[in-house]
Amino acid sequence: IRRRLAALDPGNARWARDVSVSLNKVGDVRVAQGQLGAGLTAYEEGLGIRRRLAALDPGNARWARDVSVSLNKVGDVRVAQGQLGAGLTAYEEGLGIRRRLAALDPGNARWARDILVSLRKTAQADQANASEYWSEVVVHMEAMKAKCILLLGDQPLLEIARQNLKTARQ
Repeated sequence: IRRRLAALDPGNARWARDVSVSLNKVGDVRVAQGQLGAGLTAYEEGLGIRRRLAALDPGNARWARDVSVSLNKVGDVRVAQGQLGAGLTAYEEGLGIRRRLAALDPGNARWARDILVSLRKTAQADQANASEYWSEVVVHMEAMKAKCILLLGDQPLLEIARQNLKTARQ
């Protein structure tokens, strides 16, 4: 239904965003069913919509974040398919977007957490540079903790990140 509505009025950004959200949810279901190719197709279609929206309004932080979310989903599938290079490319692009958002609003806990998520994914996908990424994860989490913006549920991940850093350095 949302696709039909968006097709009727392609200038309606809200409907277009709703279609992208629906496509991500379809992708989530397909991936959960083990249909990685179908999930990737849905994610990439949603990413295309999100890229178009972000290009229409480059100052819209929500749309920029949406692009980064879709890039992470594409990266997750690529990594699951064994395409580490393609997964890493998606993760790095999303991380760049998230860094830009955080630089615009340094006190925003959501942007800080988004960087953390992207750094962890990138560290897992890029074994050659994992120690650099894990080091940044630890520093970033410690800074979040010092600012009291590290979620209580994320605090145990700091010790895991420290262990991953130690392992990556060996």
